[in-house]
Amino acid sequence: MSHPDCFGTIFPDMPIREYNKPCKGKVFTVKIEQHGLGAKRRYMDVDQKEWDACRECSSYDSCYDLCIARMNLIQTVYQLTK
Repeated sequence: MSHPDCFGTIFPDMPIREYNKPCKGKVFTVKIEQHGLGAKRRYMDVDQKEWDACRECSSYDSCYDLCIARMNLIQTVYQLTK
């Protein structure tokens, strides 16, 4: 089964605790700002054009499933290594 080159990249590949740099996926971009020891600000942006293109893609369902599975695995590994 072939997939497009962007397969599995809907969400950004979030590095752990990398602040003040945007993390960009095909559709979503996340930025966590931290200044000193103060509070953090979180920003999320959605590229609506890319989201619409993803929804029209024949690989969307399996791509989305893979993205969610990766996020769950990353969260689990993070929780286990705290």
